[in-house]
Amino acid sequence: MPTRAEELNQVEQAILGVLRESPAPMSPYELVDALKRLGWEEGIVRAAMWYLIDREEIDLTVDRQLRSAA
Repeated sequence: MPTRAEELNQVEQAILGVLRESPAPMSPYELVDALKRLGWEEGIVRAAMWYLIDREEIDLTVDRQLRSAA
């Protein structure tokens, strides 16, 4: 069974993958919904999303959309 840190890392990678494949920025709701459809729990998706924003790996636009910083 993966540790919390390993699981968080896996979710972060899944978030980055979804955002890189998206043709346009996504709302936080859309991103959470996409990851839930992949089998991830909402709480860990939201935590991972904020960690990625904090590390500037994803951007939160002025209209509150999310996109990959890379």
